[in-house]
Amino acid sequence: MSYNQDVIRYHNDAARMGFTYEQANAMRRDAQRLHTISEQECNGNLYRAEEGDSNGNGKPLTVGAMYQVGNINGPGPLRYYRTADRETPARARIEAAAASVGASVEFQGDPRGWPVRITKDGVTIAPPCRY
Repeated sequence: MSYNQDVIRYHNDAARMGFTYEQANAMRRDAQRLHTISEQECNGNLYRAEEGDSNGNGKPLTVGAMYQVGNINGPGPLRYYRTADRETPARARIEAAAASVGASVEFQGDPRGWPVRITKDGVTIAPPCRY
């Protein structure tokens, strides 16, 4: 099945669950964004700082902040560049849309599968993503 056919099926199923076209399309875009973030984290290009992390020069990283990681393949230490956190707002938008129709949301951080699953009354949909 093609991506376009997956999108059409997803929108039909989302409409049956009570989502508007705009809500379903926004969730699809946010799911694609989460997939891209998961892929970057898996490849080592994006990192969410944890307690005790430093940039290699002894300077602590801000806990919970997102960092773009540089110099992965090159000689020398890794470099961390603070970047905008796009994951948290995307999750919040999906959760808000799902709550508006009484659905539950499950997030997955593995880039090999669906990043989001939305369930309502025993029916589960997953916004399609381009791989």
